[in-house]
Amino acid sequence: MTSPHCEKGLHIRCDVFEEMKEAERISPESLSPPSSPFPFTTAVRDSSPELMAIREMVLNATIDCFKRHGAKAMDAPVFALKEVVRCVHGDDNQLIYDLEDECGKILCLRTDLTVPYARCLATSNINNMKRYHVAKVYRREASAMIRGRYREFYQCDFDITGSSDPMIPDVECIQVLVEILDRLSIGQYVIRVNHRKLTDGILTLCGVKREQFEHVYDCIDKLNQTFWEDVRSQLIDRKGLDPTVVARIGSFIHLKGNADLLEKLAQHELIANSNEIMDGLRDLTLLLKYCEFYQLADRVRRRARALSRLIRTLSGYR
Repeated sequence: MTSPHCEKGLHIRCDVFEEMKEAERISPESLSPPSSPFPFTTAVRDSSPELMAIREMVLNATIDCFKRHGAKAMDAPVFALKEVVRCVHGDDNQLIYDLEDECGKILCLRTDLTVPYARCLATSNINNMKRYHVAKVYRREASAMIRGRYREFYQCDFDITGSSDPMIPDVECIQVLVEILDRLSIGQYVIRVNHRKLTDGILTLCGVKREQFEHVYDCIDKLNQTFWEDVRSQLIDRKGLDPTVVARIGSFIHLKGNADLLEKLAQHELIANSNEIMDGLRDLTLLLKYCEFYQLADRVRRRARALSRLIRTLSGYR
């Protein structure tokens, strides 16, 4: 069960200060440290009282919604064993800020809130939980200045763990996200959902070997930050995939829609013979029916991409 993460922050309408018609969008220029005689690193910032007021408004609205849905707060250390975090990020080890304790253990600052949650579940013998965690995370990205994201930023996690009827926790996560975004009045938005069985099955049809899935997903995850041509080049030049296989992946990667897309995929001759893909399509069809019942369907689009890090994290703690 995934949770909504706000990695790049929300660009919100703010009525707290009359002179601020809109929360300031992050630009590469705003990430540069101000001229000062005191040393200061890049891609971080101090928060003024005005920015703190905006942040508090957003976080309070988020946490209030989490609590209304019965989630309990959790916290975890800001650092972790590097070997655990490194296995989650795959080829993105450059994201990690290294630390070392007095015993020589190699630690790092947390890069997300999912790894500590998975560790907590595995070590505490917890089988059922609905939790939220709002805290800062840290990523040492060389490209942060270009993409306009700070190296220290907040994530807001909402997770439902345990047994339940199919798609019930998933639709509640969508409902939580809709309630938060509507309360913040950010304007028009679309929530993208996906299913791991569907994307795994599609990669198999495209000719990708199962042991290559995580490498492919690492590249596909970057489509939120770059263009398909860049991802295509990485898949061929760095991951060694055949250009024909990558072309097949590209034919699926930009598909989006609702029930119409699911019906179209189910009628595809090759897909209809894949039990894995059909299981994913049935789950997504059920999810959309729940969304229609809760009047959420107009906010949701299915997208043929996968966020693989969460799956890899939870799988590593089985």
